[in-house]
Amino acid sequence: MSKILDTILGSGMASLSLLAIFPPPTRLFWKISVVVKEKGHFAVPFCLVLASLPQRHAFFRDPASLLFIFAAISFATPLIRAYRTGFQLQRAYANIFGPDDSAGAGELRKGPLRFSELWFGVKLPRIDPQRLIYAVYGDESLGLDFYPTKVDDAPCIIVIHGGGWDSGNGRDMPELNRYLSARGYAVASMDYRLSPKHTYPAQLEDVSNAIEYLRFHSKELRIDTERLVLLGRSAGGQIALRAGYGHPRPPGVRAVVSFYAPADMIFGWNFPCPPLILDSRKVMKDYLGGTYSEQPERYIDSSPVEILQSDAPPTLLLHGRPDVVVAYAHTLRLESKLQRLGVPHFTVDLPWAAHGYDYFFSGPGSQLGLYFLDRFLARATR
Repeated sequence: MSKILDTILGSGMASLSLLAIFPPPTRLFWKISVVVKEKGHFAVPFCLVLASLPQRHAFFRDPASLLFIFAAISFATPLIRAYRTGFQLQRAYANIFGPDDSAGAGELRKGPLRFSELWFGVKLPRIDPQRLIYAVYGDESLGLDFYPTKVDDAPCIIVIHGGGWDSGNGRDMPELNRYLSARGYAVASMDYRLSPKHTYPAQLEDVSNAIEYLRFHSKELRIDTERLVLLGRSAGGQIALRAGYGHPRPPGVRAVVSFYAPADMIFGWNFPCPPLILDSRKVMKDYLGGTYSEQPERYIDSSPVEILQSDAPPTLLLHGRPDVVVAYAHTLRLESKLQRLGVPHFTVDLPWAAHGYDYFFSGPGSQLGLYFLDRFLARATR
C-alpha cells in the first residue's frame, strides 16, 4: 500500500514540477506556476529525500524514486537557468553601459544571485511609509505611500502598481519600496483612478498630479524632483512608460522602469492572451473605453511603442519570456524601437519567469532584477 501511495505522491510532485517548464493552461495554474518557478528550489531537497528512502531497494527501477528525481530536476530548472542567465546579462549590460558606476545612491549588489537569500530571504529594514493625499476628485481621494530615506535631496522613485488597470493600490508589494528606501532612494508608491469607472487618460493625469504634488512638497519630503524615476508593474508599467514617453516629458523624469508591461496596445488587442488565463480584451476595453475599432485613437495614444521618440528617457525593461498574461512580444516590439531610435535601454530577459514573478522578493527572478535595477538607477539618478 505504501508503494502505491509513494507512486501517487511522486506523480503529484512530478506533475506539479512541470509548471517550472511548460506554460500554465489556466489562471489558477498560472498563479501556482509563479510559486513553482520562484520557490521551487525548496521542493528539491524534499524530493531527493523521498527518492532515496531506505526502503527503496531498486533505486533506479522504483517508479516513485524516478518520479521524485524527475520532480527534483524540474523544480531546480528555474534556478539553474537563473544562474546561467545572470552571467549572460552581466556581460550584455557591461557591453552597453560599461563598468559598474556606484556614483548613484546606495551600494550596488555584488552578484546577480545570492544563494543565502534564496533560502532565508532578502533582509529589509522596517520602514513605515507616510500616507499622503496628492489629489482629490470630487468625493474620491488619491493617496501615495511615501517611503523616506536618510539621504537629503534624494532621488525619488514613483511606483505605479499593477492589477489590470481595474484593481490594486499603492500598498501592493511593498518589499521593493523598502529595499529602495534603504538604499538611499525616496519612494512614492501611488494610487491611481481605476477602470472601468475611470478610463484612459485619467491615469496619466494622476501621474502628472502626483509629480506636481511631490515637486510642491519637495523640501519637506527632502527629495530632488529633478531626479525622478517612473517604475511600474504590468498595467502600471504601461502607465509608467506612457507617462515617461509623453510629449512634453513630465518634469524631472530621468528614467523609466517597466516590469512585464503591455507596450503595444494595438498588438495586445489583436493578439489577446489565452481566455482561460484572462479575458484581456475585456480588460483593455474597460480601460480604454471601447474596442479597438471604437476607440482607435486611444489605443494608439496609450501605446508606448507608438508614441516613443528619440528623446525618451533611458529605459529598463524586465520581463519573463514565457509570460502568458502579457506576451513577451510586447517587450520585443518596444526594445526594437528603442534600439532603432538610439534610446539607452536594457532588457532583463528572464527565460523561465512567469508574470508577477517578483511577488516573491527573494526568488531568482527578483534577485536578477534587483542586480540590474541597482545599477540602472545609480546611473540614471547620479
